[in-house]
Amino acid sequence: MRQYLLFIPLFFSAIGLLTAQSTFSSVLSSSERNGDALYSALIADLPSGEIIEEYQSSSMMLPASVVKLVTTASALKLLPEYPFITDFKISGEIDNGCLKGDLVIYGSGDPSLFSKYIPADSIRFKESLMAMLSSRGIRQIEGGVVVVADCFERQGFNPYWEEEDRGEWYGCGIYGFNLFDNWIKLYFQTKARGSKPILISQYPSNTHTVYQNELSVVAKGAYSHALGEELVNKRILKGALLPHLKRVRISIDLPNPPQFGASFITDLLRGKGIVVKEEGKAIFKPYENQTKLIGQYYGPSLETLIRTCNMYSLNHYAEALLKRMALEVNTIGSTQGGIAAEKALWKRKLSLLSNGARLVDGSGLSRSNRLSACDLYKVLFAMYKDSDHFQSFIQSLPEAGKEGSVRRFLINTPYKAFLKSGSMQGVLCYAGYITNADKKYIVVLLSNNVQNRMKVRQAMQGALEKVVLAPQIEK
Repeated sequence: MRQYLLFIPLFFSAIGLLTAQSTFSSVLSSSERNGDALYSALIADLPSGEIIEEYQSSSMMLPASVVKLVTTASALKLLPEYPFITDFKISGEIDNGCLKGDLVIYGSGDPSLFSKYIPADSIRFKESLMAMLSSRGIRQIEGGVVVVADCFERQGFNPYWEEEDRGEWYGCGIYGFNLFDNWIKLYFQTKARGSKPILISQYPSNTHTVYQNELSVVAKGAYSHALGEELVNKRILKGALLPHLKRVRISIDLPNPPQFGASFITDLLRGKGIVVKEEGKAIFKPYENQTKLIGQYYGPSLETLIRTCNMYSLNHYAEALLKRMALEVNTIGSTQGGIAAEKALWKRKLSLLSNGARLVDGSGLSRSNRLSACDLYKVLFAMYKDSDHFQSFIQSLPEAGKEGSVRRFLINTPYKAFLKSGSMQGVLCYAGYITNADKKYIVVLLSNNVQNRMKVRQAMQGALEKVVLAPQIEK
């Protein structure tokens, strides 16, 4: 009789565990049957890494910005502590304060120069430049400012990006020299419906971009889009704005960051009283004349860069990191070279990504990327086990319900979730780590063919909490 009584609680404990497991799947499958979305999801225990819940976890999905998890994890493993170092060189001799040649700035692909997301570094860059010139006593430049942007491939746009995304602020190209996040903010004033919006200002100014204004004013349904070729200073502005607005902003890509960088730095020096005779120019090939190094500018640390990238889901930071990874094994930073470096790490060296996984960019903007929940779980678990990099990695992820791109997900929950989100038309994804009391988990929630985003978020949170908030069964 005593043995029988001992068996009963064990039996019902097993039943309770099976019920919890089936409930996770049933929440997502019910949402699928309702036509809300298609899912690939799993939850794994930490520190063991054991998958305790899964739903179609091997199905390949369009991951959107959760691709940045792979990019930033790869960067932590492959790149040095300070991956972007800008060299300042001079050609010619210095005679009585006059540089008999050019100030040559060798871009490193740094995405953070004059970035709104790391504002302190804008001041640091200017101070470093002026200090270098002052230490050499340079008060006049007989030549000009030359920006050398040959460290990255000339092609800034990813060929796998949709045409409608190119020209947008979030679809800007990334080059060997970047500044102001490679964006332009245009401010318009609108009047009555049917009129044309009036451009009143822009930031940064003096980008030498010509605008073909095809915007209109409508009663409702505002939108905007910019069209144009990369490295060509012309943009066609299409769309519609709402009426009677004193100041409304649209953001587009900066067409030619290296050339604008040369002009901007020329104006900066002139504003500081340094005479620069020639106008600034950018080149995408090695500088022909002999040069001498006069100083270096170290961009932000890798930890700061990936934190900024994941916190604000910045596509241009991710693409810059991807191209920079290519420079670890190649002489030029390219998207294809960066992808090859990632594959060498995750597929060949660590044997983690499945054969069906496909990565074509670093940001997740392309609709050609494919990852499964299982693929992302393997990357997240590998980073968890990486004692050298895990703290930097998890600290780069925004806390759900509080900050970044996940501030509206999992609000006021009793557990902490550090997640990267991914969102585009028809796509909603989350992946990262969760802590509830003394329990820790890896969570991956991917959804495609999304018809109702609110219902999908509810289904994801409901499935998640069936596990995370389930009563712990004493062993």
